[in-house]
Amino acid sequence: FVESFEESHGEAHDLWLVFCSEGLSLTHYLYEATVEEGMVIYHQGSFWRQYRSSPHGHRGIRELMRQMLEGVCSCHERNVTHRDVKPSNLIVHIPTPEEQLVDPYCIMI
Repeated sequence: FVESFEESHGEAHDLWLVFCSEGLSLTHYLYEATVEEGMVIYHQGSFWRQYRSSPHGHRGIRELMRQMLEGVCSCHERNVTHRDVKPSNLIVHIPTPEEQLVDPYCIMI
């Protein structure tokens, strides 16, 4: 989550977003990389395959999308445009086994 907005008052008026590290990027969960003949090739990750094939995985995917859209909406309400929404820029928290007892299909952005 965004910890704070900070504005620089130097020559350039820069806006810095300070983040609190909460997890890994969505890319980490979606893809697995292999190196073949000196090239990095990305394949569908095992976590994502298992999640999609789960009987209730659609619920988690829907929740993931809802949270992403709410985050973009929150930025827009503050007149901030992200301009680079992609899996590597979405930080995801996968619940621990204890957290999964409460909601086994929850993924938090």
